[in-house]
Amino acid sequence: MIAQNVLFKTIGFFEHKKNYDSQLINSGFSLQKLDSETKIFLKNSYYNEYVNLIFENNGFGVSTFTKNFKHELTLVSKEDKVIINQVQIFLFNDSFKENQTAIFSLEYDVLDKSILALSDITNELKNKKCKIIFKEEEYFLDDFIFKEILETSFNAEKDSFYEYSGSRYKNYLILDFKNDSFSRDNLLYELGTSSKINTISNKSIDAPSDEYLNKVLAKKISLFNNYECLALLNSFTVIGHDNYNSQDPLHIQNLEYYLFFCLCV
Repeated sequence: MIAQNVLFKTIGFFEHKKNYDSQLINSGFSLQKLDSETKIFLKNSYYNEYVNLIFENNGFGVSTFTKNFKHELTLVSKEDKVIINQVQIFLFNDSFKENQTAIFSLEYDVLDKSILALSDITNELKNKKCKIIFKEEEYFLDDFIFKEILETSFNAEKDSFYEYSGSRYKNYLILDFKNDSFSRDNLLYELGTSSKINTISNKSIDAPSDEYLNKVLAKKISLFNNYECLALLNSFTVIGHDNYNSQDPLHIQNLEYYLFFCLCV
């Protein structure tokens, strides 16, 4: 199976100093500003308090910074290539704290869109100690992100958010198929839990019991016929057809708001 459209992001947490926003601007990041159409959509879809806190960039809630990249990474263990297209950084503002909370979201372009490759690559890029090659230099993924993307240093022993998030980043994955005449449940479970593809149908020793499978899938979100979602602690997975169009900016933006709401708030 090959997906016709893929949206894949990883999300992580870190702490920053109060002047970090100025550093981001100097590094080529842009403060995200919403157009009038998006503002109308948000005000009609969410409570005013939530919109003011998350999207208004008023210095009291969250400031969102964005930068586009074309960084090609090679995964050492798989020899697969991915491209970092964009990074969003959400800075939470708390005037009573010296160290501030931040969330970053990296958007990857996965070149091989077959299910087996997507499963391997998304699972690998969850791991902070995944080894990657960038410009012929080898890095651990977390070192690369902080040095080359966030342009800040971190101390894993002192950064409470790094410790809180554990050894893995959160995954946000949307797969859009031309025809999804297969078991969405099995694929949702296998991608959401980073299990091997076809583990369930092959009834391997790694396959979940029926009781556990049903317990996990009880968290499934199923509102319309064309897609289903599975929200777990460290992943949010969407599978369907005509559920994601990479050429529709507003569609992408709306999905990103849902990402932020589901995984980060």
